[in-house]
This record gives sequence, C-alpha cells and structure tokens, in this order.
Amino acid sequence: MFVCLWDDCGYECYLSSEMVRHINYHSFHSKIKSHGLNLIKSQGLKGCLLDPSQRNLFHDLAEPFKCVWGDCIERETDFDHPQEYYWHVARLVNKIKEKIKNNQYNKSVKEHLRSHTQEKLAGCPTCGCVFANRVKLLDHLKRQQCGNNEFTCTHCNKSFALERLLRDHMRSHINRYECKECGVTWPTPSSLQNHIKYRHSQDRDYSCDICEHKAKSAADLKQHLRIHQGDVLTCMEGCGFSCKSNPVMKGN
Repeated sequence: MFVCLWDDCGYECYLSSEMVRHINYHSFHSKIKSHGLNLIKSQGLKGCLLDPSQRNLFHDLAEPFKCVWGDCIERETDFDHPQEYYWHVARLVNKIKEKIKNNQYNKSVKEHLRSHTQEKLAGCPTCGCVFANRVKLLDHLKRQQCGNNEFTCTHCNKSFALERLLRDHMRSHINRYECKECGVTWPTPSSLQNHIKYRHSQDRDYSCDICEHKAKSAADLKQHLRIHQGDVLTCMEGCGFSCKSNPVMKGN
C-alpha cells in the first residue's frame, strides 16, 4: 500500500500511478492556496475562520486528467499532473485566439472550458476549499466576516452579507427545474440531471472488468473497484468499524 505523507492527509491506495497523481494534485492545491493568501493580503481581509485541520484534504480524483478536444493529437491522453493538463487545454484555446480576434469571446471560451476541466483558480489557505475564480473566494470570506446581513430575500427571509449573494440566491426561487417524473424542483440543470440519473434511470454504462457490477458514473465505478483492491481500512481497536480513507478513520 502507498501512503501519502503530505501533512494532515493520510490518503492510501494500492496503485503507484494513482498516488503520483494524488501528490501532484497536492502541489497544484498548494499553488492555488498561495494565490488565495496573496488575494487576502491585497484586499486587507482577516482570512477564513473555519477549522484548518482539513486544509490539505481535497475531493477524490475519480476522473482522469484527459483531453477530449475533438481534433487534438493528444486526445485521450492521461495527464499525471493537473497543471500540465490545464496548460494543455489553454494552448488549445490560444489556437482559437489566432483565428478569432474577439477578446470577450475568447474569455467566454476559457470560462466555459473550466466547466469541463473543473479547473480551480483560487483556494482558501485556511480551510483548503477551492474556487473557480477569485470572486467566489472573496464571497467565501465575506460571508464569515460581514457582521450585518443587510440584504434579505423577500421569498424566504434569508439574509446575506452582499447584494450579489442575494441575487444568486434569488435565482433559486426563479429558475427552477422540475423533474417530470416526481415533480421535485432543482436550482440547476446539472442537479436535475443528477437526480434523474440516480432516482429514475436504470442506465448503468460503466462496467467493472473484474465482476459483473455496473455503475452509473465513473466515480461510482472507482469506489466499487476498491472492493477488489482490498482498499478498506478496519479499526485496530476491534470495534468493527471500517471505511475507505484514513481521514474518515481518524475522525471516527
């Protein structure tokens, strides 16, 4: 078994390639947290007030860093380092710039591609949360530091520290996406699609190569594969508790 020695992490896996990818993401995570620290200092903010014990923990990297750009010569190539992957996608966008002299359009293309790559541009140096842009990081901090929530929703009376946060919240009342199967409403199309996938659809397109199990997503399949890899931790005190990650074991 390979164990990550990054401070306060403790991630474990049986594949060396997966551990390399995991540690490379630590370096990228540290980079964007440094960007976040510089932003906090430049704006004169007090910083995050949340528990710092999970500052070096991040989401499970279920999806590979893989380019799926239509005519890319490196299409379907797996990248070991997230930064190299994001630079690769940025170079593809630069090729578009050479053909289309429209800065606003190119900016929109970059922002759209981040919805596919899930690239994050800023991180909180205290709690480790990552954000798609600097504005979202500032919102994360100002939610904690603004004592007076002056902006109140007229629909549910929930209050917010910033008018922009109130506007974002109001959209959840206005732009509702209803499930035709059960009538439940969701704030975004993606959340509605996720609901349909797990509640109403029987499609399982991700097959296990070892057994007959089929999963509904790549992340679910990866969780299933850990059963075959024996990637399950059991409490050494004999209480019978078991889990799949060292941080969860420590927390329980």
